[in-house]
Order: sequence, then structure tokens, then C-alpha cells
Amino acid sequence: QGYSIVQKGLNAISEIKKGDFDLHSLFFNSLTDVNPAIKNWAKVSDIIAMEVQIVQGTVSTAKQFAQSKVFSQADLTYVAAVYSNLKSLTLSDIDELTGIITDGNWQMSDDQRMSRIDQLFERVREKYAFLHAFSNHAFLLSQYRSQEQNSLQNLIKLLPK
Repeated sequence: QGYSIVQKGLNAISEIKKGDFDLHSLFFNSLTDVNPAIKNWAKVSDIIAMEVQIVQGTVSTAKQFAQSKVFSQADLTYVAAVYSNLKSLTLSDIDELTGIITDGNWQMSDDQRMSRIDQLFERVREKYAFLHAFSNHAFLLSQYRSQEQNSLQNLIKLLPK
């Protein structure tokens, strides 16, 4: 009879432990599922839109600089390196965002996912602002050099032959 009581007690403990394990397992498995509200959050689409504009902006601006004929090969190589690095960082951000909003990839709570998306949004916004500032400075330099070339050509025309 004592053995039977001990056996029932051990079985009860085993079932409680299994139930507790199942409960914990369900909780941790639920952390890999992404809340649809987070997937459809406006910041997610804003991040994607800025990243697309960054990639497109680097390609189109680099072509414009190459066609302007006022930059040296060293200048164009530098611009290409800056834009290549920016595109590489942007692709890394896209991978991170995909991991955050895809089911089964990362084990995070909704708050943790939202916090990571907020951080990612700020990083992408900084890259976007950098692209515009860098491109604007390069365009100003292009205009300055073009005006300088025109002035030089006008001076050459004024010189006696």
C-alpha cells in the first residue's frame, strides 16, 4: 500500500512537471509567431519605402555623377564606395527586418519586436538623411566645378591669340 501511494505521488509529480513543461513550451513557441498588427505596422512599410529609395537613389545619383564629366575617376571611385557601403548596410537592415516580421525566425515578445523595429527605423532614417546630404553636397560640388570650367573657358576665349 505504501508503494502504491508513492507511485501515485510520483505519477502526479510527473504529470505536473509535464504540464508545466508543455505550458512553458507553448509560451516559448508563441514567441516565434509574429503578431499580424506588427507585420502591418506603418513603420514597417516606412522602413521598406526608405530602403527602396536609398538603393534607387544611390544607383541613379552615381550615374548622374558619372555623366556630369566634372568628377575625376578618384572622385567617382570614392562616391561608388560610399554608395556601395550604404547599399550593403541597407541590405543588412532588410535582412534584419525580414527576420523580425517573419514567423519562426526570432523568439521575441511583441514589445521586443516593436522596440527593434523602432531602432531599425531610426537607423534607416539616418542612412536616408545621409544619402540626401551626401548627394546634395556632391551636386553642389558638381555645379561649382561646372561653373569653374565655364569661367575658365570664357577666360581662354578672351585671351589674345
